[in-house]
This record gives sequence, C-alpha cells and structure tokens, in this order.
Amino acid sequence: MPDKQRLEDIQPLMKADIITILRGLGLDSNDYWVVMGAALVMHGVREATSDIDLAVSDVLFGQLLESGYSPLISRSGRAKVVLETNVAAYKDWTPVSWTVKLDIRIASLDSIIEEKLVLARQKDLRDMALLMLLWVTFPSLWVAVHDRPGSGGQRPPRVRSAMAISESGLW
Repeated sequence: MPDKQRLEDIQPLMKADIITILRGLGLDSNDYWVVMGAALVMHGVREATSDIDLAVSDVLFGQLLESGYSPLISRSGRAKVVLETNVAAYKDWTPVSWTVKLDIRIASLDSIIEEKLVLARQKDLRDMALLMLLWVTFPSLWVAVHDRPGSGGQRPPRVRSAMAISESGLW
C-alpha cells in the first residue's frame, strides 16, 4: 500500500526512474500502458514528471482489488487504485494507439493529446502547447513517433481537429 507522503516532497521522475518503478511493481507489461506525463517522458518530450499514470486491463484492475488495493474515483470519473504515492492505475482507459519501448507499452503522442483535450486541466494545456510545438517544429520526428505498432497510422478525430486548429493559428 502507498505511503502517506506529501506530493510536494516527491522528487521529479526521469525516464530511468519510471522504468525502475515500473519494473519494481512486478506487473505483467501486457496488462498496462504508461499514459499522460510519464508517457511524455518515455517519448523524450518532457524531461521529468511528478507521477506515473497507468491504464490497466480489467483483469489487472481486478487482481489489484483482490490483493487489497482500495478503488477510488478519479476527477475524470475513472476507477483507479493508488499503487504507490506517485503511481496510479486506471480502469477503462485504453490508449487509441501505443508503442513499445524496453518491453513497456507507452501511449502514443496522439493518444496522449486526445486524453489531454478531454481533461483540459492547466497542466494538460501546457503539455498540449509543448506537443503542438513539437508537431509544428519537427513534423518528421512527429511522424516517426506516431507511426508505431498499434497506431494503424491513423490519428484520432479529435487529434486531427486539434492539429487543424494549430495550423489555423488559433491554438
């Protein structure tokens, strides 16, 4: 069960930290995806994050409940369990597309954008600005990151809309 540690006391998590924490959890890597800020770190878009959000399969979520974790409801309305102070596992959140790095499934940038558009918190808007800058400044890098297994080469409709907005200069 997680320790009661103040979020202000948590050190930023770099890519190596995320990998170490994920491997230390002992979860089957086929049952979860790294999403949101930690996924941005894994893609090299951000240097660090304060937490790790995982989208987990129904099977893994059930196993976590059976092992004693208490279910909570996130601000987005999803069921979640807190695995450690800075690691949460969310039910009913499967990325539209993903890639695999170091045997870890990571939400694609497109999937991250789609979720950040839905949540639209201040930190999500900052990440969206960073992602749009990446997309506009380095389109070939975006394509290289986007065209990965699980993506089918398609951007979700809301992501295509966000990109159209950025092209129009309104973003």
